[in-house]
Amino acid sequence: MNSLSVLKDVILSLSNKFVDKEEDILALTSSLVLGKLGANMLLIGYPGTAKSSLVKEFCRTLNLSYGELVLTPTSTLFSLISFIWSI
Repeated sequence: MNSLSVLKDVILSLSNKFVDKEEDILALTSSLVLGKLGANMLLIGYPGTAKSSLVKEFCRTLNLSYGELVLTPTSTLFSLISFIWSI
């Protein structure tokens, strides 16, 4: 199976599981196509809108590592940088 077929399958699978998340799914898959693997991505939205679940499933499907940092009003720049370097 070639890379394009794999990406099509991933997009289809995620689109079936995560309704109304097409924009986020395309952003995730585009990052692979554009050679940004290993880059960090920030998804912004209200709690409970499946952001984390979508990325976890995306990473699981493609056997990629996953890390998550929840920012709060008390988060520091040091904690953000430390997290990014730990991935």
